[in-house]
Amino acid sequence: MTDKNETKDITYVTFEGKDYDIDKVTEKSKYYIKQMGYLQEEMTELQAAIERSKMSLDGYSSLLSEEITKKAE
Repeated sequence: MTDKNETKDITYVTFEGKDYDIDKVTEKSKYYIKQMGYLQEEMTELQAAIERSKMSLDGYSSLLSEEITKKAE
């Protein structure tokens, strides 16, 4: 038995500016939402990897510049 005053936690997903109750969308929609979440996480990780690679490339470029300058002197 549930109390009339008891509230149920509702999870919403916002898509194209509109909120949808996750419990009321189709199973296919839930699958697509889950896949989109995984892809967003993957994109965040890939962006971090790109930033690390750029920093490493800049570091190696700086080291090469120092090394070439030493040889030229």
